[in-house]
Amino acid sequence: SLGDTSLVKWDVDSDVREHSYCELPNRSAPSALRWNPHSSGNQVGIASDQHIRLHDLRTMKCTTVLDNAHTQTVRDLDFNPNRQYYMATCGDDCATRFWDTRK
Repeated sequence: SLGDTSLVKWDVDSDVREHSYCELPNRSAPSALRWNPHSSGNQVGIASDQHIRLHDLRTMKCTTVLDNAHTQTVRDLDFNPNRQYYMATCGDDCATRFWDTRK
């Protein structure tokens, strides 16, 4: 689940209510979230403020950081379904940006 300032992964198969927790940058509310179609459901991209983070849900660690990806709030992001490492973002700065997440 995506909370106000965190990403929480719950184990619904377990009787114990344990979860993994990952705090988002700047303690700000997320503005967009997308699953990476190339990672078998193990990676999610999250935008908050001007920043973008890619998180590995197996380890709950941040794998890619794009600080100040836009000059204003990032409103959406999406992964290219045909090219594994490409992602597009758009923001309140009226810009659309394309990213190679390997760099």
